[in-house]
Amino acid sequence: MASSWDDFKTSMKSFFNSAADKTEEYAKIGKIKVDIVNLKRSLDRQYQEMGKAVFDALKKDDQTALGGKAEIQKLMAGIQKQIDHIKDKEKEIEKIRAEARKKAVSKEAKKKETKKEEKKESEKKASAPAKKKTAASGKSVQIKETAADKKPADSGPKKDS
Repeated sequence: MASSWDDFKTSMKSFFNSAADKTEEYAKIGKIKVDIVNLKRSLDRQYQEMGKAVFDALKKDDQTALGGKAEIQKLMAGIQKQIDHIKDKEKEIEKIRAEARKKAVSKEAKKKETKKEEKKESEKKASAPAKKKTAASGKSVQIKETAADKKPADSGPKKDS
C-alpha cells in the first residue's frame, strides 16, 4: 500500500512540477508577445507619420527631395529600429521554447536514469541473502535458506471426515 501511495505522490509531484514549468514558459512567452503587439502598434504609428510626411512632400511637388528629407530619414530609421526590435523579441520567444524543450529532454533522461538505478537497487536487494542480528552478540549473521525454509507451513493436524 505504501508503495502505491509513494508512486502516487511521486507522479503528482512530477505533474505539478511540469505544470509549473509550462506555466512559467507560457508566462514569459505571453509577456514577450504583449511587447511585440505594443511594438507593432508603435511601428504602425511610425508608418502613418511617414506616410503623412511623404504625402505632404508630394503635395508640395517636392518629389526629388523626398528621400533626402531629414524627417523622412529619421522616420525610416525609427521604423527599421522597431522592425529589428520585433525580430529580437521573436528570437527571444524561440530561445525560451528551445530552453523548455531542452529542459524537458533533460528531465526525461534523469527520470529514465532514476528508474534504472531503482531497478538495479531492487534487483540487488532481491538477490542479497537475508541477515539477522543475534541477540547474544548483536552481530549480523548471514542466513542461508534451506529447502525446509521454502516449504509451506503445515496447516495443522488433518481431521478425518
